[in-house]
Amino acid sequence: HRSTDELQIDARAGAFGLAADRVMRGGRDFEMSVRMAEPVPRGVGVTLSAACVDGQKRELASVALSSGDQAGTEVLQARECEFLSLELSFEVEQGRRNPLIRIATIELADQ
Repeated sequence: HRSTDELQIDARAGAFGLAADRVMRGGRDFEMSVRMAEPVPRGVGVTLSAACVDGQKRELASVALSSGDQAGTEVLQARECEFLSLELSFEVEQGRRNPLIRIATIELADQ
C-alpha cells in the first residue's frame, strides 16, 4: 500500500495461499523476521518461510504468527545454501468475516 508502505492482503473467509515470494542469495546465516502493522486478526494465520532452492526446496526455517501475534523472529542457517526462496503465506478460517492482513516489514539481517 503506497500511503502506508505496508503489504496489505484483503482476504476472504476460507482464503489461503502465497502472498509474496522472493529468491535471494544465501551462503550465510540470517535472522529472519516478520512484523505486522497491527496484531494478526482473529481466525487468521501468517507464515514466513525460507527454503533452500537446491532442487528439493528443503525448508530451512519458518516464523508462524497466529491471532493476536504482532512479530516473530527465527535464525536461518543458510551457509550451505547458495539460493533461498522466501515465501509469505496466509490462511483465513471459514466463516471469518473478510479480514485485512497488514504486514509492516519482512527482514533478513546478517547473523
